[in-house]
Amino acid sequence: METLNIISIFKNDTSAIKRTIDSVYKADKPQNLVINHFICASNNDESFQELIRNHPSRNLIIASVTDEGIYNAMNKGLARVEQGWVMFLNGGDTLYSRSSLVDISNCIKKSDSNLIQMQTQVGLKITPAARYSWLQLFLGRRMHAHPSFIFKRESLRGLSFDESYKIVGDFKFILEAFRESRMNFMECVVVNFEGGGISSSDLPNLIQESNRVRLELSHYRIAVTLVRLWNKKIKYFSHL
Repeated sequence: METLNIISIFKNDTSAIKRTIDSVYKADKPQNLVINHFICASNNDESFQELIRNHPSRNLIIASVTDEGIYNAMNKGLARVEQGWVMFLNGGDTLYSRSSLVDISNCIKKSDSNLIQMQTQVGLKITPAARYSWLQLFLGRRMHAHPSFIFKRESLRGLSFDESYKIVGDFKFILEAFRESRMNFMECVVVNFEGGGISSSDLPNLIQESNRVRLELSHYRIAVTLVRLWNKKIKYFSHL
């Protein structure tokens, strides 16, 4: 039996985290998938405590964290997961439909990789699971929302979100995870991504941080390019 560990970050919007918790609670539960829902809360105010006390879900695991940024909170949530699959569904993001957990379970069954990308709805637009190579994702302008990815926990040993970033730490994390594993692409919509965060309102810093990620990981890009050129050379001479 597989386990899906959903990690959600809460700071100060109780109504947003309630939408997230409700969507997981109301979703149909596959019999062969154990659900753990971790809530990393940096603000345990009265409204949040009341929500947790009164919520009927029995899958919630509450972790109090200090307010040191979103990627610090995501790292603390990840540290609590020992095995199974990991999905990040932050406050305000919701599962797409009641069948989303069943769809995820089916994707896991079909997958032969440690990393799966699925489709996400952002507003009225559905973002497809683009079949990119690592190099295409590295060079591309579009950064897919992290809730559209699920990761095998065992493949993330030694990986964490770089807390020196404020906006694109998830982009770097996905690139590093993709570097270590093939990615499967599944044509099913599983998440409503709320959007509207800092990544959509601070374009100059978004571009600056994205370029910094590419600079930091450029050594791997160079290695990938050299390997591909070498393989093409071998293929060329094998036909002479």
